[in-house]
Amino acid sequence: MNYFGLLSRSNCAALAALAGGALAQTISLWGGDIARFLPPTTLMCIGGAVGAALAMFLLADAFGHRGWRGVIGAALAWVVATALGAWFGASLFAIELNGSAIHVILSALDEGADPGLIAVTGGITQSSAAFAVWVMGGCAMHCGARVERTVSCAETIT
Repeated sequence: MNYFGLLSRSNCAALAALAGGALAQTISLWGGDIARFLPPTTLMCIGGAVGAALAMFLLADAFGHRGWRGVIGAALAWVVATALGAWFGASLFAIELNGSAIHVILSALDEGADPGLIAVTGGITQSSAAFAVWVMGGCAMHCGARVERTVSCAETIT
């Protein structure tokens, strides 16, 4: 089993940022009842992209494996990455710049957990467009990681 290096993780994070931004925009525009309680679309896209990139940087090794085990593992990891990305993305807007740096980070993570998870789960369950974008993002992430895994294997062999 080969693990992703820094460049491969960064490539996966960039792809996830696109998927997270697209999902955030879809939820913001066509997210059903939850959309009226969300921040403006621009902030949603920034939070979605940054949160997804951070989550995928951490979870990139779960994607791109061959066979049904790889697909099932990627699907489960996509659910975890979505929750983690929503948490990170919402935490960006909960930052209050008072106290030490570690206090600021911990309080932002604490404040962002519930709103992020509510926004994403509400958007995905209430909007078929958001659900479709979420599924397509997961498929693109797995296929992109598969290509990245193949490229990184070829580089280690040669």
